[in-house]
Amino acid sequence: MDVLLFRTPSESDPYDAAFKTAGYRPRSVQALDDVLLPEGLAPILAAGGGRWEAALITSRRAAEAWCLAVEDAQRYPSNTFESWSSVPFYAPGGAVASVFDSHSLDSTWRPTEGGTAVNAAGLAPIILNAEPRLEGHGPYLVLTGDKTLPLLSDALTGAGRRLTRVQVYETACAASLPSSLGEVSEGWAAFFSPSSAACVLPVLEGKCQLPWDLSVVAKPRGTGPRIKIAAIGRTTEGYLREQGLRVEAVAETPDPEGLLKAIQAADARQRQL
Repeated sequence: MDVLLFRTPSESDPYDAAFKTAGYRPRSVQALDDVLLPEGLAPILAAGGGRWEAALITSRRAAEAWCLAVEDAQRYPSNTFESWSSVPFYAPGGAVASVFDSHSLDSTWRPTEGGTAVNAAGLAPIILNAEPRLEGHGPYLVLTGDKTLPLLSDALTGAGRRLTRVQVYETACAASLPSSLGEVSEGWAAFFSPSSAACVLPVLEGKCQLPWDLSVVAKPRGTGPRIKIAAIGRTTEGYLREQGLRVEAVAETPDPEGLLKAIQAADARQRQL
């Protein structure tokens, strides 16, 4: 069965390997183009980590921007620089740590892993229950994109914590999406973020039958192969349901194994009907 993965493919892709091993036919399709914006972060990194309670780096793109900003920050002279190694960072899953590893980020510029959760919103209780690094809790450095949802930030500010937000990337629909998608076969479409889903759905709708929930939205049945919908997590699931789609598989963990297990379980339920 075909599985469309709307994410940027990588070499030795773990999603591709996991689904092929399980007998599926995966195909990654880039839905978004990202522009990294490290310029605003570089002087903050150059000043050192001393004043920060923690860094919130909730996406691979934000981690890539951090690494680029480090290159610029090293050009800023500072007599009061304090290493970032004593500052914890919080991130969902292991993608951020993986980016830091791939860039061989020096410990001076690499914050220490402080905790993880299955999604950004799930980090809030971990952060709020952590022992304070600074008296009275210092400000949190929050790296965002132009479409980052405020769930985590809202939870922290609601608890009285101080945040400094720095936008380090912006996202647009990939110009190559229609041609990269090509013909669609019956199977699964897996979504990895609300922003990528917003780009993909108008293109996909013209190529297949999407599982619209007619109690939510009035849509024609459509023509072409039937597609089932999967989401990498609850935030993406929520967006898809808001658009009026039935979501049949949601990963319990935002990684290849979590998504594969969710799709396999949904297929098993279908076979029992």
